Amino acid sequence: MKLEPALQSNSGRLIFAVLWSGILAACWKSIHASTEFHVLESRGGQLNWAMGLLFTVALYLAILTLLLWVGLAVYLAVIRQFKLLNLARGLAVTLFVLFAAMGIESFIRAEHLSPIAEYILRWLPMFASVYAGCRLAVPRRPGELFSRATAKS
Repeated sequence: MKLEPALQSNSGRLIFAVLWSGILAACWKSIHASTEFHVLESRGGQLNWAMGLLFTVALYLAILTLLLWVGLAVYLAVIRQFKLLNLARGLAVTLFVLFAAMGIESFIRAEHLSPIAEYILRWLPMFASVYAGCRLAVPRRPGELFSRATAKS
């Protein structure tokens, strides 16, 4: 069985999203423990509280975006659809889903969560964004993403 068609199926995308979310979780521990990260993070602590908060949030989002972008690039390279348009489309979908999921997640936080629930709430937005990015980065047929929207109107 070839890897390309298998990854282009829904189950293949699901498996890739689970694997990449696991890789993200493993990488995040290393990144968060690194001295370079703490040096960057401490620069935000030297600013006033509003700019420091903005700097810290931007730092975290930039790192997550980079890791998600690399995952999408790996997926597109493996299925041999690595084109700038596909990468840009997938990144736009990935960021939209990530911000929406993290926004929703911020409202459902509870005081005391089990470690498993905390892990799921932390990495579920990443999983959803990787899956959606892989699903919508490459249209099945040229122009398919826009033909569905215009056919209904």
